[in-house]
Amino acid sequence: NNTPTFHLNTIIYIPTKKDKDLYIKIIESAKEDDDEWIELLGQMYDNFPNTKCLNDLSTNEFFNDCLESINKVFDDKEDIYRLNLMPPSFGLMTKNAVKNTYHLSNTVPVSHFKLKKQPNSAKLKIEIQKMNSMGKGSINLGTVKLQSLPLQSRSMIRLPNTTMPMTKIPKEDLAKKCGGFSKETKKLSRPPLKRGRTIQIVDMVKLFVGNLSDKVDSHRLRNLFLEFVNVQECDVLKNFAFVHVSNEEDAQKVIDRFNNYNLEGRVISIERSTSKLRKDPGMGDKCFTCGACDHKTPNCPHDCVNPHGVKRPNTGSDGGCTAKRSSSNSRIINGLSKSSIVQSLNPAVNDPELALPPNAELKPLYDAYIDSRAQYFYFREKYQKEMIRAQQVSTTPTLIYDLTGKGTAARKFEPPANLVSTFNPTTNNFTAPPPNFNVPPPTRPLNVPAPGPYGKSSVPVANTAPTFPVINSSSSFTSIPPPINFSVPPPAAGTTPFFPTAAANRKMKFLFSPQQYRNIRKLDITKKCFYNCKNGIFGCLPEKESSIDPLSLPIKSMSPEEAQRLHLINAFRRYGYLKADINPLEIKNEKSRVVPELNPKIYGLSVDSEEAISSSSSIDTPPNISDLVQHLENVYCGKIGIEFMHLQNVEERSFLAQNFEKIHNTELLDEEKVNVLELMLKSQNFDNFLATKFPTLKRYGCEGSESMFGFFYEIFSSSPENDISNIVMCKAHRGRSNLLVELMQFPVVQMFRKIKGKPEFPDNISGSGDVLSHLTSSFDFKTKDNNESVHITMLPNPSHLEAVNPVAMGKARGRANTLRIGEYDYSNKNSKIGDGVLCLQVHGDGAFSGQGVVWESLAMSQIPHYRVGGSIHLIVNNQVAFTAESRIGRSTSHASDMAKGIDCPIIHVNGDSPEDVIKAAKLAMLYRMKFRKDVFVNMLSFRRWGHNELDNASITQPVMYDEIENRDSIPDEYCEKMIYQGLYDEERRKNLLKEHNEYLQGEFKKADTTPPVAKHLEGNWKNFIQAPKSVTVWDTGFDIDYLRFIGAASVKVPEDFLIHPHLAKTHIQNRISKMESGENIDWGTAEALAFGSCLAQGFDVRISGQDVGRGTFAHRHGMLVDQKTDEIYIPLNNMGEKQENFIEFANSLLSEEAVLGFEYGYSIENPNRLTIWEAQFGDFFNGAQIMIDTFISSGESKWLTQSGLVMLLPHGFDGAGPEHSSCRMERFLQLCDSKESQVPVDGDDVNMWIVNPTTSAQYFHLLRRQVVTNYRKPMIVVAPKILLRHSNAASKLEDFAPGTYFKKVIDDTKIDDSSKKNVKKVIFVSGKHAFALMKEREDRNINDVAIVRVECLCPFPVIELNEVKKKYPNAKKFVWSQEEPRNAGAWSFISPRFTNAVGIQLTYAGRKEIAWTATAIAQHHAKEHQDVLDSTFSI
Repeated sequence: NNTPTFHLNTIIYIPTKKDKDLYIKIIESAKEDDDEWIELLGQMYDNFPNTKCLNDLSTNEFFNDCLESINKVFDDKEDIYRLNLMPPSFGLMTKNAVKNTYHLSNTVPVSHFKLKKQPNSAKLKIEIQKMNSMGKGSINLGTVKLQSLPLQSRSMIRLPNTTMPMTKIPKEDLAKKCGGFSKETKKLSRPPLKRGRTIQIVDMVKLFVGNLSDKVDSHRLRNLFLEFVNVQECDVLKNFAFVHVSNEEDAQKVIDRFNNYNLEGRVISIERSTSKLRKDPGMGDKCFTCGACDHKTPNCPHDCVNPHGVKRPNTGSDGGCTAKRSSSNSRIINGLSKSSIVQSLNPAVNDPELALPPNAELKPLYDAYIDSRAQYFYFREKYQKEMIRAQQVSTTPTLIYDLTGKGTAARKFEPPANLVSTFNPTTNNFTAPPPNFNVPPPTRPLNVPAPGPYGKSSVPVANTAPTFPVINSSSSFTSIPPPINFSVPPPAAGTTPFFPTAAANRKMKFLFSPQQYRNIRKLDITKKCFYNCKNGIFGCLPEKESSIDPLSLPIKSMSPEEAQRLHLINAFRRYGYLKADINPLEIKNEKSRVVPELNPKIYGLSVDSEEAISSSSSIDTPPNISDLVQHLENVYCGKIGIEFMHLQNVEERSFLAQNFEKIHNTELLDEEKVNVLELMLKSQNFDNFLATKFPTLKRYGCEGSESMFGFFYEIFSSSPENDISNIVMCKAHRGRSNLLVELMQFPVVQMFRKIKGKPEFPDNISGSGDVLSHLTSSFDFKTKDNNESVHITMLPNPSHLEAVNPVAMGKARGRANTLRIGEYDYSNKNSKIGDGVLCLQVHGDGAFSGQGVVWESLAMSQIPHYRVGGSIHLIVNNQVAFTAESRIGRSTSHASDMAKGIDCPIIHVNGDSPEDVIKAAKLAMLYRMKFRKDVFVNMLSFRRWGHNELDNASITQPVMYDEIENRDSIPDEYCEKMIYQGLYDEERRKNLLKEHNEYLQGEFKKADTTPPVAKHLEGNWKNFIQAPKSVTVWDTGFDIDYLRFIGAASVKVPEDFLIHPHLAKTHIQNRISKMESGENIDWGTAEALAFGSCLAQGFDVRISGQDVGRGTFAHRHGMLVDQKTDEIYIPLNNMGEKQENFIEFANSLLSEEAVLGFEYGYSIENPNRLTIWEAQFGDFFNGAQIMIDTFISSGESKWLTQSGLVMLLPHGFDGAGPEHSSCRMERFLQLCDSKESQVPVDGDDVNMWIVNPTTSAQYFHLLRRQVVTNYRKPMIVVAPKILLRHSNAASKLEDFAPGTYFKKVIDDTKIDDSSKKNVKKVIFVSGKHAFALMKEREDRNINDVAIVRVECLCPFPVIELNEVKKKYPNAKKFVWSQEEPRNAGAWSFISPRFTNAVGIQLTYAGRKEIAWTATAIAQHHAKEHQDVLDSTFSI
């Protein structure tokens, strides 16, 4: 009995809200049947009277129940689709696949179309019985026209991550056959149908694919071709297939790619098919070649003698070789077989599943049904294509390069010459891989060199010797042989080849296996991909939850008396430091130290009471209130106090309370006491020696603060036991020399040389040196038993107080990256922030309170990508800054109060008590290692002399200095105490000072004969050199195939990652298109290629600044955000399973000075990484002017500290106003040490590079140059805004190839060599203004004016400019045009250099002098811009 099936078909395929009577009659008829599943249909209608359709989101739950009940009735092997419970799109899916799909994705099955009015129900029943004799197939009842539905949730399945737009059916296309439309339709995103036809016949090219393996089905073949072209249709037969592609270009592309391609062990052949394309939508059983009905293609002609040309049906009885192979994939997008769809599209063709009714009266009804199916299949086909496109966008199409095809002139992807003939991306068969891959070798390795010249690092193209004036040659390098496998271009005439001594042996670290190199879809996506995720990634470990749950703490009931005592105890913990004896200069006045909150009477307690505390008390306290108060005063109000009750974390408060009280009751070892005493005595003796030998020296001695030696010694000696292997510290001038000589192993003879005014560096070292109080040291501190050591580095610092703080933080974090520990060891689950490296900062009281960089540094101390796991801070608080006492030096009680703003504890200690200083250091180290947060020690001391030893401080602080003069020094007082305790004696003291004086005297005598020493190219900087005085050009190109891979990998995301629809189209798909075409490589893409290529060659990359992950101008998108979960994914960090180098996008806080200082410190730690700081707008750099003046521009000259830091400063006059237009390049040009006379010309040894690139390829080469050279120089990039997406700034992929490099000057590309003799005027320009001039020249139809771009300003490109000058022998006028005002921009810098070195007297064309950088009024900007153009061309 097929009646239940008929009823089901009716309900599923005619969903309507109007045909209530029809449904009632159908349900009544269904209930007459005893089948259980028919009864469920009645329940469905009763429960869902408003939907009446199984295929609706609101009926999901009940529909699932229906499926489960049906499964109980029918055999498990029966496919659901045979019952027609689902639309034909589920035709190839089993019931389990249907249920899984329905449960796992929020999809809505196709529900077909609804009737405008209902037919007679009795007639309907007869028609159903006659038409559906086969018991299968869907129907569409009624002779009326069908009302179509828009392609929305009820008519098309739409996955959550589908990015293609959903559109409505074209209004006029199906009106004749399928009825009218109730709404106006939107514009289609695809070509509309032809009027009067059921479907659109698009232009296609039919390809014949021969010699297929039995393992290849249509799904496999289609997906392979979809990597390159859009496939319209793919039919696989026994051992051949027909593939329809969109156009001739795609057909040629497929032939180029896959002809003679090895697929599943067979070499396939592809050619254009000789058979004709169908003339109508589906030709049934007709031959596609001749139209005959007795046979089908291929190999027609007319098939009388070609029985093997008959096309097999979709299924065969034996399932053997006569059956057409269909895809085994059960994904919903596959739907029914293509032949069924083609047959159903033509109304003239019978439905193979539903016989033509014998009754002629039913013919119109049957025709309407066929039209409905045609309409359905049309949209199903469109949906399939839309789904494919959506998947290609969301999963990023793979760039697979066939290395076996016979390349033609049209071929776009050319592999390296040594990667040919054996790679197959489908079979992962690669028998000749390059060496040094970080993956296990294949089974048949061949001795094939690495692709291109990248077996080792890049080398200079040539060391170009200038013609005027003469500079030093690099002949000293000619004896160095070129590295093996290098392909060095021959030097130009009159030049000397140059081969670097550093990085020459750097081998490329390949990030991917051959399969991954050719097929990005095979990449392994793991949890380490995510940045904001539970497991953390490179540069950012996840936050660890507190081990103490406040809600789980035991709560004990207590009596009112116990509560009173607890309040008193907490009062001492919170306010005890206010009463603590921590000021060595404070007059002993009890009233000045009265703290009302510490009075027991406030809490209802009496000190006079001798009543014993109840033994049942839950608080461990002394026996009575008097003893309790005395105990609390001893702990919290002695020579050491602590502020910690402001901390938000209860675990931190509990830890500090317990350990502070424990340390207070702990006595130091006698050895510790003697050690700190002798260090202080030596420091005092050193000050006395310098005062004797150099009475006029401003030494900024340690007198009055000698207790700091106990602090430093404790931190140094306890570091190894806390697994700290490196300490990076910074310190101001006070006591710096003492610390260097007595504890940090600085050669005192070199210090004496410095004091005597002798050169600080050897003659062969280029450097000026710095003042005495800025000397530095780097050494290994060994513990007393010499079994353990810690490496300590004290950074050089300028006289700008506290400016070095963020530099120390950056270097400490950079050291962690070098060692791959802490946040850079994300693979180790036990890693913690701050592992192995400690940042130690020493401050002065006045500067710590007054300098803004202090707060900026503290504000980023706990920010991801900037935190160092907690710094230990020592404030040497001598209570006066020059002449400013604390009451006018800050608005807070203590110099350390700023630390409360970042939720950190503060330990106050009296500098008169060296033992308590050591205890403070112990507690600070315990807290830092436990919680990895900053901790502060505020050591109050005094300054024996004025700001320097020649200053008389009693003039301005008479009372303070009267007390200081009348007291003994701290070393002497402590020595007397130790003698009194019997731990030291006077004889030992005399012997110590005698030996120390003899040592100092001996070193003093050696000062005149000891040569200077320069220790600057050691450790990580080994094999690097100071930049040569010559001019070198470096090959910074990279293999094109690798760049294509990197470009695709830079936008590859996991399959379950939901990308923003706008980025899917404008960022991901556009980048893939650029990589395929090799054209229009924009700024963001070029930057990604530079980053990826640096990673591939073993260099880490770090880019820092505000909004750098996305980019201020939304051009970078290096960090992609999942639109569902907010997870952040970095594609460049997931280019391969064996990837060893990574990029760190560090979105910074809104700070310039501290962040730029941090990046400078990061860059000086290790030369083998690319470090970049990007300003939000170039105008904002001046917030960090101190860092630029004292570190970046002069650090190497003063301290021999090289830095490869890149500063990206967006610049351009586009009407944005005074603070969004100019990076003030004139200031950087004024800071550089380029010679105005250019005799000799600027070489590579300038203090920093200043460039203004105008193309993406130029930018690419600049970034790579920063890591390819064997020296490091800061680089200031006048970065673009408009040019980021400007067509003229885009480059071709060939501009990135090996052998290419940064061009300091770009000649006019619009004028060929033969026409240059006709040029009468040459305009020199730098930056984006060149493109405005080019457009204006074109608009004016001028042919005798050349526009030359100066891309590099420092070093000044004398050689290149002279070469350009020679090309225009008849030019009489030379103009410098700029968009900046005359008192800004490059004019003042370039004008004298053009005159002196190029022999050209330039005429200025640009804005006049103004006090601001740019106008904010649009009309004024437009007028100024036009005036600049007019003045440029009118000269």
